[in-house]
Amino acid sequence: MKKIALSLCLMAVTTIFAQEHINCGEGQHLESFYEDYPEALIEQEYLNELAQNYNSSNRSDRDIVTIPIVFHVNDPSDPEKVTLAQVLSAIDILNEDYNALNPDFSYVRSEFEDLRSDIGVEFCLASIDPEGNPTTGITYHVNSYNGREPDGYGSSVKGVEVWPTHEYLNIWIVNETEDDGSLYNSGWAFLPSDYWDDANLDGIVYNHRYLGYGEGSSEVSGTDSWQAHMARVLTHEVAHYFNLRHTFYNYCSSPGDFCDDTPYVFYHGSNNCEQLGEKCDGVALVNDENYMDYTPCPRMFTLDQKDRMLAALSSEVARRNNLWTIGNLEATGCYVNDVSIEENASVEAIITANPQPIINRVEINYSNFAEGKYTMNIYNALGGKSLLKQEHLLNKNGKIELDLSELNAGIYFLSFENEEGENHVLKLIKN
Repeated sequence: MKKIALSLCLMAVTTIFAQEHINCGEGQHLESFYEDYPEALIEQEYLNELAQNYNSSNRSDRDIVTIPIVFHVNDPSDPEKVTLAQVLSAIDILNEDYNALNPDFSYVRSEFEDLRSDIGVEFCLASIDPEGNPTTGITYHVNSYNGREPDGYGSSVKGVEVWPTHEYLNIWIVNETEDDGSLYNSGWAFLPSDYWDDANLDGIVYNHRYLGYGEGSSEVSGTDSWQAHMARVLTHEVAHYFNLRHTFYNYCSSPGDFCDDTPYVFYHGSNNCEQLGEKCDGVALVNDENYMDYTPCPRMFTLDQKDRMLAALSSEVARRNNLWTIGNLEATGCYVNDVSIEENASVEAIITANPQPIINRVEINYSNFAEGKYTMNIYNALGGKSLLKQEHLLNKNGKIELDLSELNAGIYFLSFENEEGENHVLKLIKN
């Protein structure tokens, strides 16, 4: 196994061009950071050990991890060019990629098919702000700050607006993510550390040009665009926030990226998915379709990457484990009618769906239900609700067939609620 080693990099940076060699953060700032906060290295050692001993297969199906997100949009003249539609598209992409629902998931090279993973993390645009007021989950600010000034950590733009970083994943949208004059760097994120959380700096800096598809400021207008893969770079940055490294981290040297099932990678970008670049000794094929490479064909995370991310989300480092508690989801508006964790569902009642994932039609089987009239609703991952039908159940056990062909691919919650307030909930995945 790749042995655990202390990292000398707590920041990760991504740019648009796979050919560019990107250094991990800015050494001068990091060296001074380590001098001031040596606990950061201890935290990373702890998280590495936690990941090595974490087994996601032991998680319950009810352990749904939902992450509330807020976008702070900054621009010198027109921040509102980033539209709600654009932001919702970015959320949809995250929900696809972290739940194995991306359209090209089935196209992964056969050599890596068995390593593909469904991370099981959902993302929700916050609908309640820190003061308890309704919100769109987007704040707008006129300023010319780039994503780094003045200290390499982005304190200027982050100081304009930040919501509690252990309650929301803050994403700062800017015109320039780096302090180098380039408009085309895509973004960067901190790995988990108490320092960043305590300093209200924790989160992701991201370029508006690569945020989602469709209406808004995005230059990646759709899935047919030559650079459409750039709209999935936010998936990459969120994974850094969840404690993943680049697949080419440490290049050919142990411990690589701390994930045993990702081959060592000598070069950035895996030569545009053509497997033509120089390879490390003993490596016949690199995982160039991994979200943590720099290629234009990102499609998958591996099983070890899943364990590493979920281990970080279960830890107290940077209070990542607070993000998805029921209390925090209620406070941020991401707890869907008390059903997203199924806390109120009867432990006696059983409800299943076949097939799962759903194509168009689905058969819902239920047992141990109280007889009576039920209202059936379906919720999407953002909390939107639609009435499906009202049904009078004359038997405790039975089945109902539903046509869900009009639903887009994604994650949904089907709820049965009767007049006595009993609520039974089932998570559905639509392909």
